[in-house]
Amino acid sequence: MGSEGLLKGSKGSLRLLYGKCSWNSKSGLVLPMTETAFKSIEESLGLPDSFLKIMKGKGSRATKYTSKGLNGNPRVCFVFKFGLFQPSYYQLALSYYPKTSVTTGLLLSKTPELKIPELVEHLKISPLASSQPLYLAALLTEVVVDSSNDRIQLFVLSLAKLEEAMGQHEYSNLPLGDPLKLDLMKATRRLNFFVRNFNIEIMRLGSMLLTLEQIQKHRAYIGSSREPGKVEIDFDTLGEDVGEQMDEKVAYLKNACQNTLLRAEFQLKLAQSLIQVVFHFIAYKNAKSNIALGKDASTIAVDTKKDGASMKTIALMGMVFLPSTALAAVFAMPVFDWNARGASIFKPGFGYYIAVAVPLTCVVLLIWGLGMRRWQKDGTPHESELNEL
Repeated sequence: MGSEGLLKGSKGSLRLLYGKCSWNSKSGLVLPMTETAFKSIEESLGLPDSFLKIMKGKGSRATKYTSKGLNGNPRVCFVFKFGLFQPSYYQLALSYYPKTSVTTGLLLSKTPELKIPELVEHLKISPLASSQPLYLAALLTEVVVDSSNDRIQLFVLSLAKLEEAMGQHEYSNLPLGDPLKLDLMKATRRLNFFVRNFNIEIMRLGSMLLTLEQIQKHRAYIGSSREPGKVEIDFDTLGEDVGEQMDEKVAYLKNACQNTLLRAEFQLKLAQSLIQVVFHFIAYKNAKSNIALGKDASTIAVDTKKDGASMKTIALMGMVFLPSTALAAVFAMPVFDWNARGASIFKPGFGYYIAVAVPLTCVVLLIWGLGMRRWQKDGTPHESELNEL
């Protein structure tokens, strides 16, 4: 926890207390101060009851509260939350006393990126820091916009490399990649990551625009050195009015934020269009694979037809020679007496052959018939199942 003393100017002053928060998995948000110290700061600055709730919640905030200070003087309290890449953020509370033009601030951060000493040194030398109560909020808005712009630039470079690998450009000085050699599922995951992060940056920049609108709205009557109702420009004092400088600063930030937002929206549409291109490549690759499978199936069918023709030839030849082969096998058995003279050529053993062969053939045919019947009943699909297929 640190603090910066009174930054005095000709038209106001600033007191700033700052610290870095941490996160504990058991207790949650850990403030850089004791509970007693926070209660004292809460009472001194007039922090709203929702200050810690805003800090623990998601998204950015820009709200204003009015109350009376410890001395009874009216004061205006502002609470800003600036979201960075999750889970980093800044939360700023400013308490402004119009009667004394004194601003008291509490800056809490949960990010290692914000360099407090450099920020304090900038506040010391800036003429706007002491006279413009909302200058610190504008300064933090600029930090967020610059951070968002840097992240968008990183995503743009990665997206350009992926676009080059997919061959989706017409730049003559860059090589064209073959999209069919890419891991298309990995490319889809990468593009979805880009889409998600571009949406996050669009949301963050949109919230910064809302913050700048609030700063611009409340700066109209806080910290202005112009006389009420005076709208003409005095060219003799042009640039000396800190209120005018503050307006120019906010206008510059709004313009930078809007242009960064337009860039993020353009890159988002580009990433979404590339996702559609990847889907077309996946469909083309699948169609190509199906064509190759169809060719393989056609080749297998031709080979099967050739095998069928060969088997038909073998079966035909078997039918031609089977009768003579069967007769030769029967006549070769030693149950015939081919030298018999006037007697039967059948020996007594022929009866045993007939007694065994005929019943055995009947048994085999019976077993085959029962097996085929059961297979037709249980093994073949029903007509309704074939229709479903």
